[in-house]
Amino acid sequence: MRDKDACEACTLVCLMAQEYKREGKTLCDALSDLESRYGIYRSALKNYEFATPADAARSCGVLADLRKDPPEEIASSRVVSRMDCLSGTKTDETGKTAPLDLPRADVLSFTMENRTQLMVRPSGTEPKVKVYLFATDETEAASFEKLEKLSEYADSLFA
Repeated sequence: MRDKDACEACTLVCLMAQEYKREGKTLCDALSDLESRYGIYRSALKNYEFATPADAARSCGVLADLRKDPPEEIASSRVVSRMDCLSGTKTDETGKTAPLDLPRADVLSFTMENRTQLMVRPSGTEPKVKVYLFATDETEAASFEKLEKLSEYADSLFA
């Protein structure tokens, strides 16, 4: 099903529902089991649009600054690893660098000690930067609180 992600995803969800029904569970039961085991995972996307080419160029400067001087802490949590898909490297908290087996792209990713992650990339078609936020915790409220702190950090980058 090339280029039909939604159709394929719906098919997989139907197959999952069928299998869980055989086990006497619903999809909600299965999700609850996963959340009990791994925590509650939440994500958000922020778009920072730039009205002029000069503003867009400034946004690229933010990515260059993050590469040149990567943060040791984001939203009050220590950065434990970072990925730079443009250089093709992953760096752990000790500073040890390893190659990434991913296509080259202008993407930076930071993973924090508190089970949060922030990814930044410029849009390839519009004058904007996309920031992806991810948080996991034991409760939904705690996950959303982490997302809010990451969101504030992202806002501070592009203010």
